[in-house]
Amino acid sequence: MAVHLKFELRPRLKEDGTQPVLLRMTLGKKIARFTLGIYVLGKHWNKNANPAQENWISKKADDWAIVTPRLRNKLRQAEAALMQLEKDGKALDFDVAKQYVEAALQGKSGKQEGGFLFFFKQQIEHIRVAQSQATAVKYTTIYNEISDFLQGSDIKIQDLTLELIHRLEAHWLGKNKRNTVNKKLEQLKAMVSRAIDYGLLEGTKNPFLRYTFKWDKVHKERLTAVEVERIKALDYQSQDRRHDARSVLLFQYYCAGMRVGDAICLRWGNVQGDRLLYRMGKTGTTKSIKLPSQAQAILAQYRKADAKAADFIFPFMRPGLDPEWIEKNRKTATGPSIATINKLLKRVAQDAGIEKNLTTHMARHSFTDHAIKATGDVYAVSRALGHSNITITEAYLARLDEGAVDDTLDTLFGEKKKPDQGPGSLPKKTTRKR
Repeated sequence: MAVHLKFELRPRLKEDGTQPVLLRMTLGKKIARFTLGIYVLGKHWNKNANPAQENWISKKADDWAIVTPRLRNKLRQAEAALMQLEKDGKALDFDVAKQYVEAALQGKSGKQEGGFLFFFKQQIEHIRVAQSQATAVKYTTIYNEISDFLQGSDIKIQDLTLELIHRLEAHWLGKNKRNTVNKKLEQLKAMVSRAIDYGLLEGTKNPFLRYTFKWDKVHKERLTAVEVERIKALDYQSQDRRHDARSVLLFQYYCAGMRVGDAICLRWGNVQGDRLLYRMGKTGTTKSIKLPSQAQAILAQYRKADAKAADFIFPFMRPGLDPEWIEKNRKTATGPSIATINKLLKRVAQDAGIEKNLTTHMARHSFTDHAIKATGDVYAVSRALGHSNITITEAYLARLDEGAVDDTLDTLFGEKKKPDQGPGSLPKKTTRKR
C-alpha cells in the first residue's frame, strides 16, 4: 500500500478572491489534508495537473514563478518525510505518516543525514510512479554507475563537491564521449537539485554552480530535397517492410519533423479531417497541424474501410496496447519498433543510392534545415517542431498559433508554390512578418 500526495484547492474564498492550496495525503481509505499558507486564484488552478510537469497553476498567473517552486518544495518536503519514515524503520501507518509529513511541512523534522545513494534510489522509485518507467530506468543506469564509482559506499549529500564531480567526469570520459558524459552529469545535476528542493543541501553548496558544461559540436546529418524525392520515388510493394519504414520517415518529414515515437503511436482517431491532432510524447503537450497533401497521400495508402479510431495508422506497434500504458512508458513501448524502422531505413538508403546513415531522426533534421531555408522564419519553425522555446531551435540548427505552423508547411510542401516552381523544388526564401 503506497502513500499518495496531491495538491487541491479549498473551496473557501479569501477577500481577494484567492483560495488556499492544500496538500492531500491518501493511504488506503484514509485522507489527511495539510494547509500550506499558499493561495491562488481558482481560474489559474489546474485540477488535472501532472506533478512531473509542475503545471499546478497557469503561467498566466502573475505569481506563477513564485508559487510553482513553493509548491514543488512543499511536495518534496512531504516526500522526504516519508523517505525518512522508511529509513527510521517505522511501519507505514497512517497516523505515523501524518505526523512525519506534518512535522516536515512545519519545518520541525530533522534533516536526513547523509545517504546520497539512498536518496537517489528513493527518487528513482518516485519517478517510476509519478513520471514513467523509461525515465526511472534512465536514472537507474546513472545510479548504478555512480555506485560502482563509489565502490558501493554511500556518501553524505554534503560530500558532493566540485572535486568529486570532476573525478566522476574523468572516470566517465575514459569510457564515453564528451557529450554522453555531459548528459550523465545533467542527470546527476537534476538529482542534486531535488536534494536542494527537499532542504537536504543548501543551494549555495550546489557543486554544479561552479561547473561548466563543454559540449562537442555534433554534425546533424540531413537529407537534401533531391534525396527526399529519391526516397519518395522508390518502387516498393505494399507488403514490403521497407515501404512501411519509408512511409514513416516521409510522414515525419511532411508533418513538421514529427518525432518517430509520436508517428508510430498515431491512431486513426488522431486524424481530424485535413488536420492531425495528437499528444507529443516528449513534452506531453497537444499539437494540431494541417496535413499537407503529401502526408494525406501516405495516409490514403494505409486507410482501410473498416479502420477503427483506436487502430494504429502504421503497422509497427502491437495492436491492442493500452494507450495509457504507452503514454507512461513511451520509450519502452516504442523502442523495439524504432530499432526495426531504422534497420529497414539502412536498406532504403542503399536502394536510393544515398550514402548516409539514414535514421528516423534525420526526417526532423531535414525538415528543420529545409523549413528555415524556405521561410527564413526560425520562430515559426520552432513552433512547427514543437520546441518549448526558440533557443532550442537555434541550437538545433515558442509559442505561435496553429496558423503559423500551417503557413510553414504550406510554404515548404507546395500548397503555396509559385507557378515557376517545379513539383520537387523548394520555394524561394521568404520572410514572414511576426
